[in-house]
Amino acid sequence: MGEGMGEAAGRSMSEAVGDAMNEAMNEAMNQATHEAMNQTDDDAGGDPLRAGWDYPSPHRMDVRPQPQDIDGLNHTNNAVYVRWCEQVAWAHSEALGLTLEDYRRLDRAMAIRHGGYDYLLPSFEGEPLVLGTWLTAGDGRLAMERRFQLRRAGDGQTLMRGRWDLVCIAIADGRPKRMPPEFVAAYQAAVVVSADPSNDGADDESRDPAIKG
Repeated sequence: MGEGMGEAAGRSMSEAVGDAMNEAMNEAMNQATHEAMNQTDDDAGGDPLRAGWDYPSPHRMDVRPQPQDIDGLNHTNNAVYVRWCEQVAWAHSEALGLTLEDYRRLDRAMAIRHGGYDYLLPSFEGEPLVLGTWLTAGDGRLAMERRFQLRRAGDGQTLMRGRWDLVCIAIADGRPKRMPPEFVAAYQAAVVVSADPSNDGADDESRDPAIKG
């Protein structure tokens, strides 16, 4: 009788200790999860554009649709996006050390052979946007590829993606010509070789395979 009561008491004590340990472990896990979530928020700094780019380290340009950019449907006209892409492409080239004056001096230019745009969501007057661009392929001889991604600053949503296939030409006659060493040195070193792994892959169907050099 006494022995049976001792075993029952032992089991009760063991169960109580086990329950307490489980509760403590669950509380510790919850606390760790909460801290990790807070750390992620702190690391991102509350910036919705910190992640979600198609490729790493875009050359960025802040844009905001003006009244004259709005079409009859009350959103930004698609032609405005094309103009912005031209502006950010030149800004990127200049940041890499090649200006329009350099093009003229070298009698070479990277001309758009084909341009394509996917208009995913509208933007509206006064809305803060960020346009990013990359060089995503190049053969170091004639061809390059440039890509664009337009995002809404407020929530990081992608509004437009674009792609240019570029070919090096002589300005004097417009014929394809091999890139001068200055082009290879500036542009080829800037080519992004892989997509950003932090991107969740949304809208993959709007990104065509990169051209091969």
